Amino acid sequence: ETIVSLAGPTLEYAIWDLSGVQVAASDADSPRLGQRATPAEAAILADVYAGQTVVRFPYTDKLPPESSAGESKRPPKMAICTPIRDRAGAIIAAIGVGGTSMWEEFNGLFTEVRTGDTGETYAFDASGRMLSESRFNAQLRQLGLIEDRPGSHSTLNVTLRDPGPRFGTTQAAQDALVTRPLTRAVSLCISGHDGVDVDGYRDYRGVLVGGAWRWLPEYEFGVVTEVDFDEAAAARRYIDVGFALIFGLLMLSMITLGVSYHRLARLRWRIGEAMELGPYTLEKKIGEG
Repeated sequence: ETIVSLAGPTLEYAIWDLSGVQVAASDADSPRLGQRATPAEAAILADVYAGQTVVRFPYTDKLPPESSAGESKRPPKMAICTPIRDRAGAIIAAIGVGGTSMWEEFNGLFTEVRTGDTGETYAFDASGRMLSESRFNAQLRQLGLIEDRPGSHSTLNVTLRDPGPRFGTTQAAQDALVTRPLTRAVSLCISGHDGVDVDGYRDYRGVLVGGAWRWLPEYEFGVVTEVDFDEAAAARRYIDVGFALIFGLLMLSMITLGVSYHRLARLRWRIGEAMELGPYTLEKKIGEG
């Protein structure tokens, strides 16, 4: 029931027997019924038959060969594959449940933590391919990094490369992008070096950003949080001004205290060293306070 609720209204399922043959599916007319699992499916089923529940991270269904549309026109999906057991607990089959709603739940984890005007958090796989949706899809369409049409997705269609400081929208620029290295954050993250960079580096749009990143080995994907450097610098200026004001008030208080202490010390010295204080003659001490 938990798996079905995650899949939502776009529920799709398939069941495989222990030989890897698909024996049931949500689509009764599926051409895969009675067919053996594909190599990719077989790799997942091997873990499921061993007793594991496997999450298949964002993917898209391929369109029929006769279709001229790009694969990116299909919305991303996610799936969970888990064992089916008999009453004695023995594994007798495997079921995979998924759909676009499951990907939307996953993507929502990242969209909910966006901050300011440019702050975003996103996920990517070991090849640097984006697994969640970019905050800047409109800008990516203008740059030619995803299809220029409403509803086009950056998920699975953007590889997080550093386009360089003079990235353009020409076809030559697009062709050259495939030879560019991954962004600093993504490259370090994939190599196992979690970290933070507040000095600035270019993101996948070619914009100077500050960021922090971490690889999640148990899920085999990485997460980056970034904010445009200009926005971060503006926020830092407010903090710097605040600290400057506090420091100035502190210094003013210290100076005032120092002057008062100096005057008091001078008065004590005058009283201690001389028996005369102005027109008065000091005869004896009658008290203090």
